[in-house]
Amino acid sequence: MKGLIAWIVLFLALVPGVAGARDVALAPATCALGADSQAAALALPVSALDCSRGRFLQGERFVRLHADLPEPIAATEQLYWRVDPALFDSILLQLRWQDGSTSSLRIDPETAARNWTAPLYSAFALPAPPGGRLVAIDAVVERPRTLAVLRDAHIVDADTLSRNHYGASLIAMLTIGMLLVPVFHTLIFHRLLRAPFILWHAGMALSMAVFVLMHSGLIFAALPDFPLAWRWQLNSGAFVASIVCAAYFTTGLLEKGTLPPGWRRMILLALIPPVALKLLLLADLEAVRPYAGRFFAYSYAPLMIVLPAALIHALRRGSRAAGFTLFGFGGVAIGGAAIMIEISGLLLGQLGADVILRGSLVLMSLATSAAVADRFMVMRMQLDRERSRAARLGAMAYTDALTGLANRRAFDESAVLREGYGLIVADLDHFKRINDEGGHDAGDRVLVRVADTLRRVYEDCTQATTYRLGGEEFAAIVPADDPAELARHAEALRAAIEGDRGGEAALWALTASIGAAQGRNQALGDAFSEADEAMYRAKRQGRNRCNVPGISSAPAEDVPGDVWERVRSRI
Repeated sequence: MKGLIAWIVLFLALVPGVAGARDVALAPATCALGADSQAAALALPVSALDCSRGRFLQGERFVRLHADLPEPIAATEQLYWRVDPALFDSILLQLRWQDGSTSSLRIDPETAARNWTAPLYSAFALPAPPGGRLVAIDAVVERPRTLAVLRDAHIVDADTLSRNHYGASLIAMLTIGMLLVPVFHTLIFHRLLRAPFILWHAGMALSMAVFVLMHSGLIFAALPDFPLAWRWQLNSGAFVASIVCAAYFTTGLLEKGTLPPGWRRMILLALIPPVALKLLLLADLEAVRPYAGRFFAYSYAPLMIVLPAALIHALRRGSRAAGFTLFGFGGVAIGGAAIMIEISGLLLGQLGADVILRGSLVLMSLATSAAVADRFMVMRMQLDRERSRAARLGAMAYTDALTGLANRRAFDESAVLREGYGLIVADLDHFKRINDEGGHDAGDRVLVRVADTLRRVYEDCTQATTYRLGGEEFAAIVPADDPAELARHAEALRAAIEGDRGGEAALWALTASIGAAQGRNQALGDAFSEADEAMYRAKRQGRNRCNVPGISSAPAEDVPGDVWERVRSRI
């Protein structure tokens, strides 16, 4: 927020610098009329020209403009005729001085581009007789594409031109910089959260920056020979692109369920008029030239109505993102309305619509950036919760609910018993008696006690994994380089189960029969069959013993002393 206030203060500090000592707007004194040729336009008597409110809405190929200055302007210093060039084919400028002399100046699009001056004008030095006083101006414009070419003409002095250029250029560059900043942090967000609306926001901000670059004419500072026609087409094209990106950004940003599909379709349908008219402008057809500019501006009206209405609807349904976005788009709607009023010809360019529009674009970029950041944080928290939930569900899917050991599903997914490991399968002896005499609750308590024993036996062996395979059958995969080491692991477990004198286990003199299989990179299913068969041999041999292929039995005295003492201390 402090950064935004600083930008606003800097902007306001620069605004006084764009005002000059002499800046005479010609529009109030200008009358206009169309003609079929340049000669016919020049031959029109001044009394025949249209001086009504809609005088600039001329549709002919050539438009004659005439302005009698209310007060003669002394040419004691270099004067300039400044106009918004937009796009035209040619301009013939004729000046009449108080002493009766005349001067003329021919302007083509290439000359206009080379004479660019901020904020969005071209300025042409006026040839003047020594000590002359300018009293009237005539101009004939061939194929003007916008009303600005006809309407936004000024007479300025060199000092005014310089101040305008400096202040407006700096403001335009700051605007572009402010529009580009969200592009970078938006792309950073996208690396963390792959959401399409983040890319649409980056495209919107980038398109806005291109629009300001073209609209302000700063492109000519870097590329003096950049074609005027390209600037004009890219100017409107970048604006259309920013609006399209804004619409898709909005529909993707709003939280699920806050904007019904019908509203989304209406927003996307409202994009058709500006996109279609932009394609028509690319053709630059003479039949539509007089009206294309105005209709292009009016084509945004449906979107200016539908988008705020959709955001208000989403806001009423609890959307957080809609509040930020509505605030940002509100300024653009005001700027767009100002342009529509100006382009209608009802007001003579005194609204400052271009300044309002560019300021509103910055406001929209900042507000939508805040919306992206807020939505990012919300979605990130939701994603973290979903991942945590998925992790919990995953753990539940691979964990035995009663004992907390890994279950049969987790065991089966191990797939291979690698070399250097061994599989131990333990089955409790006479467990049915416990269930029959003590009830299933007692049986469950015994199973939990055995699981605790299994964990205690292998808790110092970080590479060991323990399982309850089902019923009274348990398993462990432990590091073992040979059958002898595997037999010692198995006997340690057997002794720990037999020696447990706590809880339910003490009541039933609990023992277990254990079989094992040495890892040879075989399928775990094959290893389990081998260990299971060994376990049943242990039962047939009298129970409460271990059977490891290659080693008939490993009695308790063969267990290393440190292992045995550690096991006994935990029982």
